[in-house]
Amino acid sequence: MSIGELNHRVKNTLATVQSLAEQTLKSAATPSAFAEAFNGRLLALARAHDLLTRQAWQAIELDDIAYAVLGGWIEEGRASVEGSETRITPKQALALAMAFNELLTNAIKYGALSTPVGKISLTWACNGTCVVRWSERYGPLVSPPTRRGFGLRVLNRALAYELGYPVELHFEPEGVTCTIRLDFIADGLSNLIPRQEE
Repeated sequence: MSIGELNHRVKNTLATVQSLAEQTLKSAATPSAFAEAFNGRLLALARAHDLLTRQAWQAIELDDIAYAVLGGWIEEGRASVEGSETRITPKQALALAMAFNELLTNAIKYGALSTPVGKISLTWACNGTCVVRWSERYGPLVSPPTRRGFGLRVLNRALAYELGYPVELHFEPEGVTCTIRLDFIADGLSNLIPRQEE
């Protein structure tokens, strides 16, 4: 990597962190709420950067990003991940890491993971484009939020902008679902292989 590339990457990362701080501050009611939310988002970004650094900022497997965010919940049997072997770009990986973190944070606070029996399913399949689906079940009764916090803005605007496709987010009574579409690197595609613990 050249000095110019490194400089560009550092500037992009700092701009992302600055945006995270500003947007989190706008939606946080108290300093402690800001610290909790900002730290969570920063850790998600750091995990994604760590994975990408190990891959020399080349294409990365989608399930590596999923496991980086959901690993602990998968080990507990509260989350499952299943999808095709799919390589995605660093830009897509960072966007998905942030999206999965926002969905996970919401699930822990208000959704399926706020109850002892709730579960999350994250699946994807690729045919022309990849369709990634987050689904929550067995949590409390869900109703649409009364205000749009930073997490919803990440999903509805930033993620759609970064990936080039609209995001479908539904607050159904039985649980939140989110459908994300993205392009993929064709030679990373193979048959569906489950990687989950029941």
